[in-house]
Amino acid sequence: MNKRKLYGAGKAVHWATLDVLFGKFFSIISLVIIGRIIGPEGFGLVALAGFFFNLSGILISSGMNVALVNKFDRDELDYSTTFYFSISVALILYSITFFLSPYIASYYDEENLELVLKILGLNTVIAVLALIPRTKYHINMNYMPLTLITMISGVTSLSLSLVAAYNGMAYWSIIVLHISNEIVSVILINVVHPWYPKHKFSLSRFRSLYSFSFGILMSSVLNVVYINIFTVIIGKYYTFKDLGQFNQANSIANTPVGIFHLVLQKVTLPALSNAKRINGGSLVIVKDSYRYIKFVLLPVVFMISLISKHLVLFVMGPEWHEAGIYLSKLIICVSPIPIIFLNKNLFITNNRTSLIFKVDFLIKCITVLFLFIVIDHGIDYVVMIIGVSNFASMLVYVSCTVSISTKIFKFQIIKVAMYSLLSMVLIFSMN
Repeated sequence: MNKRKLYGAGKAVHWATLDVLFGKFFSIISLVIIGRIIGPEGFGLVALAGFFFNLSGILISSGMNVALVNKFDRDELDYSTTFYFSISVALILYSITFFLSPYIASYYDEENLELVLKILGLNTVIAVLALIPRTKYHINMNYMPLTLITMISGVTSLSLSLVAAYNGMAYWSIIVLHISNEIVSVILINVVHPWYPKHKFSLSRFRSLYSFSFGILMSSVLNVVYINIFTVIIGKYYTFKDLGQFNQANSIANTPVGIFHLVLQKVTLPALSNAKRINGGSLVIVKDSYRYIKFVLLPVVFMISLISKHLVLFVMGPEWHEAGIYLSKLIICVSPIPIIFLNKNLFITNNRTSLIFKVDFLIKCITVLFLFIVIDHGIDYVVMIIGVSNFASMLVYVSCTVSISTKIFKFQIIKVAMYSLLSMVLIFSMN
């Protein structure tokens, strides 16, 4: 039997790519158009609030959705247990955020932040209602319905947010974008694939799923805190306008890279899980992923880096000039992320989740230490710290694959070492 047919990855890649492409397309179009209307300061305010809910989203699923994907004998009792746990955590976290919002707003000396936190926090609770149907689609590698839902919710939320922006609602238009997108997505996914818990919560099933997902949870929490700590620290040491410039550049940089990262993450996790049953199967998936990165992602990365300053000025206007400068470096700095997550999926499917947390913890702690050292020297230094951290993570993860497969290690190590050297020379030459 053809290996690719067995993995089911071929068709899934196309639909997963379309799903992510449409999602990122509507996101970037929304940010660009709204950015021209409301300016950098409004973006900085919402970006700061987003940190708390990115973290909440990770805690709510706690990696149990990944455990469901990896589990061969999953059943409705597993799904019901995961749902009850997730909805309980979501309500608890929202309650905590609701009562702490005045103090968070006071810390940043921004009274508008209190209401933003209270309203935007509803998204984390709403999202849980689609958690299990989405997970089932991922398990079956059936991304066509998710793609169509992404298109419809994207068009709807973009339309509503533009109406809000043109009616002078400023940063609230961004909140309208996020809330409406989540509501429409949840409604549609439950119409297309209705699901409700059929069993009570099972403590034994929870322990089984959580024992696998704990390492993923810790790594995910660490990753979210790490990604958003740049926003939190810049928001404290610099103005909301500076934060808006950085966050917009970071959002644009993560759009093309995020597309490839999400596609690989969605497709390779179930594909690698299936490939374990065939000798050399994982190597086939890794090689296919590298071809995808080499011929599609990297040309896009270097092209955007070269034209970023002129692109941002043309599309968003002169007030976003600093964002264009940051973007030229950030797009290269975040380019290792797809390879990092490809290797994380290798460890997940080989039941090595604890290693993921150990590697992430070590590298990110060192990165944050250097971040506090350079924060007073300007945002350009923050960007360079991001680059060094991502390339170091990529090299460490690839090196660790030697414990899984020497063939996979040998295939990757020379490629990533050469790319790291070339990229870091290019980033430092831009100063």
